[in-house]
Amino acid sequence: MVRCEDNGTLGVYYEHTGGGIAAPFSVAIDGERFAVAPEPSPSGVPFGIRLQGDAAAIASALRSGEVAKLVDVEPPLNPGFDTIPLRGSGRAIGSVVAACSRSGDGNLVADGDLLRDSAGRVAIANLTDASDCAAGKGSGMVDVLEGDGVWFVDDQYGRGYINLDPLPPGPDLKVRAATLKYLLTPGRRLDIDVMGCGAAGRVEKLMAAREIPDTDRQAESPGPGTEGEAGVAFGQIEGELGYPSDFIPEDLKVCAERIDTNELVCTTQHLRMGGERNAWGYRLSVPAGAYHVFATFPPGSKNSTGFEDGYRAYYSEMVVCGFDVSCPSHAPVAVTVQASETVPGISPSDWYDAAQAKR
Repeated sequence: MVRCEDNGTLGVYYEHTGGGIAAPFSVAIDGERFAVAPEPSPSGVPFGIRLQGDAAAIASALRSGEVAKLVDVEPPLNPGFDTIPLRGSGRAIGSVVAACSRSGDGNLVADGDLLRDSAGRVAIANLTDASDCAAGKGSGMVDVLEGDGVWFVDDQYGRGYINLDPLPPGPDLKVRAATLKYLLTPGRRLDIDVMGCGAAGRVEKLMAAREIPDTDRQAESPGPGTEGEAGVAFGQIEGELGYPSDFIPEDLKVCAERIDTNELVCTTQHLRMGGERNAWGYRLSVPAGAYHVFATFPPGSKNSTGFEDGYRAYYSEMVVCGFDVSCPSHAPVAVTVQASETVPGISPSDWYDAAQAKR
């Protein structure tokens, strides 16, 4: 479990019904190990064991990981009790991290004290003094902090790494650090300014960032468990992208078509799904209901060579049975979404339906 502590820092906890763990051990998240030392939880905390270690790094790995395993535990745990599936926990952990937006020294900076632009949005500027670089802009979502930078999923160009220069010392350092930490919370939507430096401008540095408030997200669906304007509860569909080549085209779009109304919810955002393959994937928030999910290209796409405009690569019976010659058909498979539920493993990748026109 990940908790926001009373002093504004992140805490990682472990609850084991079979008894306590006294000696240091490691937590392996998708193979990456983090050394931890167990200690009793503070008074009033409803979890048994607090794990001392790099809590921020562990929380980030838990948020994007698939499986956590306790290793080097003495005495060893019984088989099965050392493994914790993580699927579906990313949003909850992201919410804790967002609520625990603090300055670097662990002291709380009130939301009203964060830097803002003239429109009232949380914002920060002048993050680099890089010169002789090309300026650029973008909009998208913070993926994960890594090293001296951040992975950012741009709405137009997909996922890329943006470098962060150290904040210079000064009387406003505490507020600037808190503002930047708030803005770079994984899952937060931002408008950004970057400087493209080096050969062909490939080394990007963050110059400025501004939060995109919920009221500006008219094209987005609410997350799972939330309700739309008509009180409709939402869930999510997610899965890997597939295409008959060695790359995923940047303009590949995924849509969920509601079966009873033909209403479409689409995204062009490509996300790294984590895990051993770390494949490109997608995530859609949709009202509870039954859907057909497909991948397609916008009309006239330069990447759709070999496929007629409007070709739909469905999540179909062919996909479900592994593209074997014995697969029954290319018929789309209905995906049923319940409120507050995430339906994983839905890969719209049937590019082999001869019944659809091809060039």
